[in-house]
Amino acid sequence: MAAFRHHDVTFLSPARVLTDFAHDLADTLPAPLGHPVEVSVGLHRPADLARARATLPPGPDPVLRLGLQTEHILDADGMPLWQSWHISTVQAEVGAYDAVLDLSPANAEVYEALSPDLRARVRLGPHIFPGHPPPMDPAPEGPILFFGGMNPRRTRRLAKLQRNGINVAALPHATFGAALREQIAQASAVLNIHFAPARYTEAPRILKAILAGKPLISEDLALPFLEGTHYLTLADAAARDARLKTSYEALASLCAQHAFPAFLQALLVEKGLTAR
Repeated sequence: MAAFRHHDVTFLSPARVLTDFAHDLADTLPAPLGHPVEVSVGLHRPADLARARATLPPGPDPVLRLGLQTEHILDADGMPLWQSWHISTVQAEVGAYDAVLDLSPANAEVYEALSPDLRARVRLGPHIFPGHPPPMDPAPEGPILFFGGMNPRRTRRLAKLQRNGINVAALPHATFGAALREQIAQASAVLNIHFAPARYTEAPRILKAILAGKPLISEDLALPFLEGTHYLTLADAAARDARLKTSYEALASLCAQHAFPAFLQALLVEKGLTAR
């Protein structure tokens, strides 16, 4: 668990991988919002979030508490993945925040049984990106880089790409922080392979690609990310032509439409704290 402040935003997280995500979110915020805001990155361990909050020195009370729901519960076709849910748990999680951002629109069904006032607190979508993504910055001779937990499925797909002569590299499990950013900087592109055989979107991995200016090679993603427009498929992993630049520019444009700073400002406007 961890807690830190960036400008006037306090970030809380219950796990190392989510702390890494929280630092990426902080990097999307170039300036203070004008009001103290608290962002909990991950909702499934509330006791750890409370302990993380207690480690910080005293500060102003937040005018907005936002919770980020990062778990994939349903895939893009509405099928359950590995995460079950209970309405009482969801109700308690949403009730603890002024607003909850679930990164996956496919999870909408999870909130249907909530009372109208709680359901109104929930926002859906990958609103986690910088408002002004950097230009594409691939390392021409660098590998297509995969980072994240490994399982047999990912191992098989990585091995197949390597057998096909693709320059693919996978980082050791639990590579985070500066070490991860250094490796991404030396990559030609970021590779996304699903943990499970389903269609969903690993938005935090896309955020890392965008922050580093790297094009994305991926298996099928859920909307609003479009195959061949915002990312290239594994079958096109060897591409070194204009398609990489075109796809990156389209991805950067889409991500700018889902900017985290703008999302936070919109919530403050809803609360009557900031003028439009």
